[in-house]
Amino acid sequence: MANAPPSLKATKDPEINTAAAQRHLRDSRQPTGLNARITDCETKLADLESKMADECAKIKQIGKLDAKVSGVDKRIARLHAKASDGDVRADEMLTFIHAKTIPTKRSRIPWNLLRSKMSSPGTVPRGSIPHRAWSISDVFGSGGDGGGDGGGGA
Repeated sequence: MANAPPSLKATKDPEINTAAAQRHLRDSRQPTGLNARITDCETKLADLESKMADECAKIKQIGKLDAKVSGVDKRIARLHAKASDGDVRADEMLTFIHAKTIPTKRSRIPWNLLRSKMSSPGTVPRGSIPHRAWSISDVFGSGGDGGGDGGGGA
């Protein structure tokens, strides 16, 4: 480097020339050209990665909710099977469920209340029956014919 022209020395070592030093500081503070594009792309990539992580968390949460709903559906199906076989307690539990919840798939069913309140067959907890008593056929229809005022059959 000793034989290099002075202009090359000035660009390689910013302290030799104050103009080159100012240019070096300006370039290091504000990225321009290709550096600006790289910085912009890195920022966009970081934003997309955070959005992707949020979406993955939402998808996992939806999967957990679907698993809970399918478990509740299975429990209700078992209760319906028992009630159709003539189990009075299962019929009362279904009555209690529909009195405490809105009959939709996403409703939260108070299983803890069912276990604690329904201690013996033939008893219905106070306040669990709506203004008129419901039967299974009122809520879900009677059998497969779609009868009853509750709609289609099971």
